[in-house]
Amino acid sequence: MYSNDNLSFRKSAICSKCGKPLHYKGLGEYECSCGNIEYDDYGAVRAFLETCPGADITTTSKMTGVSKEAIRDMVKNGQFTFHSNK
Repeated sequence: MYSNDNLSFRKSAICSKCGKPLHYKGLGEYECSCGNIEYDDYGAVRAFLETCPGADITTTSKMTGVSKEAIRDMVKNGQFTFHSNK
């Protein structure tokens, strides 16, 4: 888990492809020396919303695997804005 202020984001410290350590790039994105990129919860939501702007919380949760509660916490903390907080 990665903690930022009062939020905790799921992330792995080890690459799922090669087993080497992941290095934090920023904005919830982690990269391995093998070139694999992985995301914590924040990064997964951010990456999804970049490709699907206007998606609601329910759809974002389903597509990213991040819980609606975690996404709502991100919204409360001003990290994301949704038109409809379903």
